[in-house]
Amino acid sequence: MLDQQIVNNLINEDPRTIEDFFFVRCKPMLIYIGQYFYQYMHTPEELVGEFYEFLSADDWHKLRIFKFTCSLNSYVTIITSRYFQHKRDK
Repeated sequence: MLDQQIVNNLINEDPRTIEDFFFVRCKPMLIYIGQYFYQYMHTPEELVGEFYEFLSADDWHKLRIFKFTCSLNSYVTIITSRYFQHKRDK
C-alpha cells in the first residue's frame, strides 16, 4: 500500500489500516523512541495507544498536513520523537 493510501485510510479510520499501521508497522519504532525518552517504563501497548490518540487528535490534523516530501515512516518517526521528547521535558 502506498503512503497516500495509508494516510487516506487512517483519516477514514479504517480499522485494518489502523491495526496494521500502529501495531505492526510502527510498533517497534514507537516502543524504542517512547522508552528512550521516558525515564520510567511503559508497556508497549500504552506507548502505541498514547501515540495513536495523539496522532488521531483534531481529526488526524498531523496526517492531513503531511506533504509527502519524505516517506510516511520518516514523517511519523519525526513526529514520534518530538511528541515523546516534549512530553519528557514537561
